[in-house]
Amino acid sequence: MFRKPWFWLLVIVVVGFIFRLVTYGFIKLPWIIYDEYIYMDTARQVVRLNPHSLMTRDPQLYPAGWPFLFSAFSNLANNPYLEYRLILLSTMLISALVPVLAYFLVGNLLVAGFLAVYPPLFVYSSSIMSETVYIFITFLALVTLKFTIRDELKRKWTAGISGMVIGFLIYYLRLVRSFGVIYLPALVLAGAVAAFLIHRREARYRLLNYVGFLAAAVVTYGILDLVAKRFVFPDGGFYERADYFQAVRTGFSNLGLSFRLIKNELFAIFTLLLWVLPVFFTAGTRRAWTKKDWHEFVPRLFVVAAFVFSLALTLTHMVKGAVGNNQYLIFSRYLDPIIAVIFVYGLADLMAYVKDRKENVMLHGLWVLFIFYLLFWFKRGFYLGSYKFGNTMSVYFLREFVENPAWFYFLAALVLGMLYFFYIGKRRSVLYLFAALFLWQTFLSIKSTLSTPAYVTGKYREVVREWNAAMLKFPKDTPLCIYEGSLSPEVYYLYHFLYPYQYLVKCGDYKDMQPKRIISGADTKKIVPASCLLNYRFVSGELLYYCPLGY
Repeated sequence: MFRKPWFWLLVIVVVGFIFRLVTYGFIKLPWIIYDEYIYMDTARQVVRLNPHSLMTRDPQLYPAGWPFLFSAFSNLANNPYLEYRLILLSTMLISALVPVLAYFLVGNLLVAGFLAVYPPLFVYSSSIMSETVYIFITFLALVTLKFTIRDELKRKWTAGISGMVIGFLIYYLRLVRSFGVIYLPALVLAGAVAAFLIHRREARYRLLNYVGFLAAAVVTYGILDLVAKRFVFPDGGFYERADYFQAVRTGFSNLGLSFRLIKNELFAIFTLLLWVLPVFFTAGTRRAWTKKDWHEFVPRLFVVAAFVFSLALTLTHMVKGAVGNNQYLIFSRYLDPIIAVIFVYGLADLMAYVKDRKENVMLHGLWVLFIFYLLFWFKRGFYLGSYKFGNTMSVYFLREFVENPAWFYFLAALVLGMLYFFYIGKRRSVLYLFAALFLWQTFLSIKSTLSTPAYVTGKYREVVREWNAAMLKFPKDTPLCIYEGSLSPEVYYLYHFLYPYQYLVKCGDYKDMQPKRIISGADTKKIVPASCLLNYRFVSGELLYYCPLGY
């Protein structure tokens, strides 16, 4: 039994789930990322056959793919805390299952074990953000692609059905996260390149079946897109398109900012890939091409294309936000899913290099120069300031280098040590230093994702206490509207967490009635009607009034 892969996969899943539960089990309510409230509200609306959140955020940013999966928990026993806990446990379970897919992708149990605690996967299980299920489906799509090319291209009908499955999975990624729109062009680009290469080296019937497989995927995606534009996306398009086009123009007109963002992001990428994995991933992809292992090469080619498109979208998003806001000088969330895949492939290639003495991987001098430059940039030009946690969950630990500058030298020693042992051919030493860097970086990542929510959760609990005190004198279904000014995010979002299907909108949006309860922001300068009585004052400055005659 102990030699069976399924036994160790079960151990990895169980231990991974328990570790997540122990690490992040203290979280009792959504704690910092306001997107969580949108997802919960979207799930509540899905139950009512409306796939859009009614909270004041663009529904294009939060498609219903992930909320649809956990909508069964919505309004459970009218207890938002229980609802959130069940969703969080589901997220942790999905996260713990991803290593199983990684094993089927590369066939290495040790890689699956590393992935179980890999920060770009692990830290997202602390919240109900959609990245976890997005990573899961990405791995599922790659495993399907791998085994389709290996086993299902012998017959046209199996190739066609497999194409439909891939088309569905790729489009569902679009329904889970808006930036999943990059996966179709990645599939088409990788598919076209692979078709050309297969045409030169394979039998005609396999080429035709492969092209049919790709066509079925694209057609399935197109049909689903037409349906979704009719029923899911309210305006039928990709969110903030005009803003992104403007960001591209800004990027080209401000090359200094653009190059700075590129260097920041490349440092983050190499950090998450433990510095040497890009070398091994490149070598492994080249090896798959040389050996004509199409079921290995085509998924890798798809990953490369998805990475390029993800990086382009990430940089555009950074330019859009970085003008006047240093928190966007680094942004990892859009890249985390595909980085997790490259990590799995690269680590499997490193394992093969250590295990097989015939496996020859060359460390080109350009790799060394590039890594040296990124380390120099981190020391001399990288922005180590106030990060927005939701932008940088997987690399949030970098802020700790501000408090401990000497850690840079420890990082540099491990990286340069790996490069040195790589150069002299000490294969196991490379793996040992890799493991040391992985464990240290993982420890810092988990530590940083514990300190922030511990602080914010206490703050949120105080706001919950305030809402409970403010609502004591009124029935819960009594309308409440925003009279004037803006509310703090905590006051605004926690109201919707506590009171499902009740929405804080401007008082003027009510057409047939004038609500008697109103709330005004701390920044308001408009005086409430004389008949209104102050009912409650929030610590953040919002004022809750009761108006017997309406506002």
